[in-house]
Amino acid sequence: MGDCHDLETLVWLPVVALALLAASGCEKSAPVVSYQGDVAPILDKHCKSCHLPGQAGYVVSGFELTGYESLMKGTQFGRWSCLAIRSRACW
Repeated sequence: MGDCHDLETLVWLPVVALALLAASGCEKSAPVVSYQGDVAPILDKHCKSCHLPGQAGYVVSGFELTGYESLMKGTQFGRWSCLAIRSRACW
């Protein structure tokens, strides 16, 4: 556990994606979701340790999790590339 190559870590990717979709305002009656309050804590707990410059997840994918801007930038393969997932950088 805590290893950025755990399959469990991959489970959090859909959670983050759903949180970002909710934050985009698809429904006006939906609760307000913020990156800082809702998404960042999930990434900090499950992803950030491997996706900082110099760490394994960053080296393999170029996916940096230092803030909202770097999250939205995506990977060296592009935004949310299947290639980054297939590289096993996160499990």
